[in-house]
Amino acid sequence: MDKRIKVQIIAQDKLIAEKEADMVVVPAASGEIGFMFDHTAFLSSLNQGLIRLYRDQKVIFKKSLHHDEGGFCQFNDNKCQILLNKKAHSHSK
Repeated sequence: MDKRIKVQIIAQDKLIAEKEADMVVVPAASGEIGFMFDHTAFLSSLNQGLIRLYRDQKVIFKKSLHHDEGGFCQFNDNKCQILLNKKAHSHSK
């Protein structure tokens, strides 16, 4: 059985990333939070900070959210959707 999280990062105008990760870290409203496989359901707005996706203990994707950006993060059934408030720019590793 695959123990990875299916992650989508979506801006207003396009899909920025669609990946499978072992861990997702986001700058949630209450502080930075990380999700691993089978984490409880979660919904939060996003603050300024860094979104990071990890696989095999290495960063496979990262995106900075600046003070004028934000969005929402939903985690449920090992799927994570990150919806951003702004249009896409070229951000990825």
